[in-house]
Amino acid sequence: MAICSLKEASRIVDHWLEEIALALRVMLATLFQTVGKSRSSLVSSLSQFYRTIYFSSSRVNYGYLGSECNTRKTRGSLLLGLFGLSALATWYSQDQNKIKLDSQVVGEEAKKLNPEDFVPIQLISNTPYNHNVARLRFAIQSAEQEDFPAVSFVLVKTKDEQGNDVIRPYNPVSGVSAKGYLELMVKKYPNSKMGTYLHSRQPGDSVLVKGPMRQYPYQPNAKKEIGFVAGGTGITPVYQLIDYILSNPKDHTKITLLYANKTPEDILLKSELDALQRKHSDRLVIHYTVDQPNDHWQGEKGQIQKDMLKKYLPRASHENLIFVCGPPPMMEAISGTKTPDKKQGPLSGLLKELGYSEDNVWKF
Repeated sequence: MAICSLKEASRIVDHWLEEIALALRVMLATLFQTVGKSRSSLVSSLSQFYRTIYFSSSRVNYGYLGSECNTRKTRGSLLLGLFGLSALATWYSQDQNKIKLDSQVVGEEAKKLNPEDFVPIQLISNTPYNHNVARLRFAIQSAEQEDFPAVSFVLVKTKDEQGNDVIRPYNPVSGVSAKGYLELMVKKYPNSKMGTYLHSRQPGDSVLVKGPMRQYPYQPNAKKEIGFVAGGTGITPVYQLIDYILSNPKDHTKITLLYANKTPEDILLKSELDALQRKHSDRLVIHYTVDQPNDHWQGEKGQIQKDMLKKYLPRASHENLIFVCGPPPMMEAISGTKTPDKKQGPLSGLLKELGYSEDNVWKF
């Protein structure tokens, strides 16, 4: 049996270290690629990786030395180390199956929504958006995304301190491409029972949700142009419909959005809206206005006035449609509010003064 020289042994060790480093990189890539798959898939991938390294290390050892040169001991140490890494990876995979992933809840935890009854759905994440708005993501069955028409909403239910039902509507902002989850933007108003309740929920908690229910029966290409006037959280049904329209390559409707907020920090879904405008610059134009601009603000300033509406919205025509959604004072000034029984009611305010009719204005 040949004996390794110190120089040869040094070369061999260096090469083994390079092989192990490469093996670790491959294993980590395998881990990340198989997270979210079944445990058996990960173990299978690691087993294949393990066999590849075993035979590779054997060939390398013999190729360098032309003899065994303690190959069995070295290979045994290498395989023992890899066995430990494989065990760690298997534990990591098993642990990941208990974690709620970004796009879904693994296993059978996701519930199917029901427009006829409230069902508990599990909260995946509760992320603060700004000082009084949180973005809540819930697990639902992946196929259900197709059940959400534009424009639709869900109802959320809880109990107050006296045991009375508290029910509030929310328009999901998950987007048409979302699979396995439902997202809501929730503002916490002073003394708001539902806002306080939802802001206090933690991942793993269940919340009673009913829906979806259709709010407006949108039809592609029914109108040449659509103008949206939104304020604050009134952007949620607007964003849902904009995303829906632009996701359909056969829908050629042009869109203008005029969106009002108190400060630049209060603008909700701005990054998503700006991304849509960049991607569909030929079809979507957005104008922001704020009451309290900062030194870097470049949009409109102040509340929405008649001159803004006249400047940015598509003209009054049977070919065009205007949607309005915002807090009651804004609705009253621009279009008039809906009736107590949630019907459209008569058109009033600035839009009526500009010549629009009830046939080409819709109030969310």
